[in-house]
Amino acid sequence: MESKESFESYEIIGHPAEFRISDKIAKERMVNYIEVSLTSSFYFNRSGKERMKFTFEVGKIQPGINRKVRFRGDVYGFGKEEGAEED
Repeated sequence: MESKESFESYEIIGHPAEFRISDKIAKERMVNYIEVSLTSSFYFNRSGKERMKFTFEVGKIQPGINRKVRFRGDVYGFGKEEGAEED
């Protein structure tokens, strides 16, 4: 990403903000990416005060995470797991 993106609060209230975070781009196409979305909603707690709840959701991981290839700590590489078969 070459520029900074910012969103005002009124732009995401009631509407999901969806993002793709990419690890690798080839020929202007994302090869490895993670789709995430941020939603918000209002609710009332037990004492009757109005609060806002944010939900961060991971939608898709392309092409997947290979849990057998660990770089450090809990950082894994992209790719199919060894032994995984496609139909």
